[in-house]
Amino acid sequence: WLVSGGWVGEVDAPRRRAWGSTAMQGSAAKDVVGPYLEALTLFVALQPVDNVEKGHVLHLLSVSVSGWHAAPDPELGYGVSAGLATETCEAVVCVLRLLHSSGADKPLTANRCTPYVCSFLALACTVRTFEEAQGLPVPGQWAVIAGLQSEAGMTLNGLRAVVERFHPESGRFIVRLLPEDPPAAWKKVRAENLRPELPPDGALARAADGARECGRACLAGVAEIFDDLLREMQAEDLENEDIILGRILHSQLAAAMWEALVCCWGDRGMGLRGSELFELCGGDFSLCSHLARDVLSAHSMVQLSLGLGPPEQEARALARLRALQENFARAYCELFQPSVLWGAGCEPGDAPMAELQRDLDGHILKVAASAVHLGVFAELALAAEFYLERALEGPSAGRRVPPVVLPVMLCRVVCTILLSSFATQDASSALLQRHFRLLMPDLLSVLLTFFEVLAARQHCEDIEDYFAASPAALDAFAALSAIGLWSLFSEAVPGRVVSLLLGMPRVLTDPALFARLVLSLLSRPLEPALAGAYEALAPGDRAAFWQQVAARGKLCCLAPAEAKRAVEEWLPVSAEAEGPGVDMGAL
Repeated sequence: WLVSGGWVGEVDAPRRRAWGSTAMQGSAAKDVVGPYLEALTLFVALQPVDNVEKGHVLHLLSVSVSGWHAAPDPELGYGVSAGLATETCEAVVCVLRLLHSSGADKPLTANRCTPYVCSFLALACTVRTFEEAQGLPVPGQWAVIAGLQSEAGMTLNGLRAVVERFHPESGRFIVRLLPEDPPAAWKKVRAENLRPELPPDGALARAADGARECGRACLAGVAEIFDDLLREMQAEDLENEDIILGRILHSQLAAAMWEALVCCWGDRGMGLRGSELFELCGGDFSLCSHLARDVLSAHSMVQLSLGLGPPEQEARALARLRALQENFARAYCELFQPSVLWGAGCEPGDAPMAELQRDLDGHILKVAASAVHLGVFAELALAAEFYLERALEGPSAGRRVPPVVLPVMLCRVVCTILLSSFATQDASSALLQRHFRLLMPDLLSVLLTFFEVLAARQHCEDIEDYFAASPAALDAFAALSAIGLWSLFSEAVPGRVVSLLLGMPRVLTDPALFARLVLSLLSRPLEPALAGAYEALAPGDRAAFWQQVAARGKLCCLAPAEAKRAVEEWLPVSAEAEGPGVDMGAL
């Protein structure tokens, strides 16, 4: 998994599909799914049980391995058969059930983690093939039953039925023959024995819908196992183990579980939302934070193996893992947003805005407390800097999508938490601010590396992506200055950040970036270059500059009027001389 790069690769644009990257092509799937199934066959054979269930699982794996290694059907083109995809899901789900039943009372050592990692990744790979599977039945679609050989089955051949859902435990689709049939009368039929009645148009959209429904059925089939593993990772005491090995094992298992979640539940490239992550973790912020810590540290094993494999494989592995961690970071950082506090069935109502803001601040601080306890922000900072350093190594290392998502997520969540702590000013707020002071070297290191990459790539094609991320980075720089950045540390690192920013003309000519930089430096002596840069701004840009000062002043614990006054005294200039005052309502 770590060196193969999974299924991340270039696929022709018309075939780009759901779940954030690309659907698996038949040839790529064979290269990945086949080896996973072979490994699972070995793991199952070594399980210390000898019963009918184990023999049944080995038989399912053998059939699936043969299917993936068989010569491709030219009629399927890029895709695989729906029968092979569904049979593989059945085999993997049965493997997970066997692993769960045979080792529930054992610690999550390498002997247990590795088969689980392989199983979840095999499930994720297989679910990704669904969208390319030819003839995949879609829930709600009419299909004709055909090809059944048993005496009872032959009586069903030629009948039309409505597809209800996919049943991963049996690898079959549940169908209803008559509208009035009760669930007990519904039939389970394999995909190869169903002839879907495709509509003349919208076939691709229906295929995507069917793939997503099959993926969610697979997830439902292993939901109990997923929950139990999360609880085990949360509760397991690593004091008697090699703590480094234990963390690596947990991180790889958590990443594989998240991969399966995204593939099975993700919605058309959007991945999972924060509310869905919260629901999947049983509404437990601590469990969300445990998962976050483990997923965000998953790059540590890749980091140890860099330089040991072919560069192209390493690049694919890093791209795949980065996409996975970015997807998770988006979902996790949404836990701090109102959508999680006021989800479905919990509307804020007509309460006064001040009361709603207090409720939101309390929610943010509660989530942050669990994250701080488990070191989530430290892991997020390490992951962000790891990928930025790779981009800093040279143009070839960053020629794909720029690694700005993790730094932006980190900066935004830091600002969100600090703003709530400024507004609340209680004991929990003080503890959170203290945590970010202790974490400041790591945060500053991320900011410094980000701006070094920005300065190094000013003439590259992807520079606009880095500049689009710059406001978030400067917001975090301003917020850190409000909790003692310049008094707690020597000027070496923050001074280096300022020097890099002053050396980029665009920072001094963009009102939004310029305003954030000025707010970050209010406790420092005036830089002559800043006064000159303000004088060089056009009248319209000066007005925009003051609007930004008023809006972002809260990052420095300043009300809009206070922020304007502080900047006027520091530059020194007059905001009133630049035209009408800021319309805060419009702002």
